[in-house]
Amino acid sequence: MLKAFAQAREGARFVRGEDYLGTESGGVLVLDDAERLGEARQVALFNAFNERAFELIVVSAHAAPRDVALRRDLATRLATGLTYRLLALTDDEKHHALAAHARARGFALSDEVAAYLLTHARRDMPSLVQALDALDRYSLETGRAITVPLLKAALQPELT
Repeated sequence: MLKAFAQAREGARFVRGEDYLGTESGGVLVLDDAERLGEARQVALFNAFNERAFELIVVSAHAAPRDVALRRDLATRLATGLTYRLLALTDDEKHHALAAHARARGFALSDEVAAYLLTHARRDMPSLVQALDALDRYSLETGRAITVPLLKAALQPELT
């Protein structure tokens, strides 16, 4: 998700925690896995934060700043910004998200097709959306309605 944000934001730099050098400045810093920052790099990020070296800093970690093994001074600085806890979608939420994506593409997704996708395809949302998009294209190419048999025919290589 952070990579997508960095790609969508002009001038943003995506850096993994273990790769952060502390010499970067300007623009937008997108830092993934802050818990992997070494002591010296934590100090560098703390200083960059205090010096306002970046227009925006977006940081991810496996938990909230107060619960990550970071220097307390850095953790308190990071906690001053917005903090979101992202949870994986449940199967029901994935089903609703896929149905909404289908509606946006102009077709209705039946419960049977959604259930088949959720039990036979890769379960991460990018893969599910990609499968649904491929199914939509295949349906348009063949002129057939979106059904489980069409899904099996369209996605058989991806499902094995």
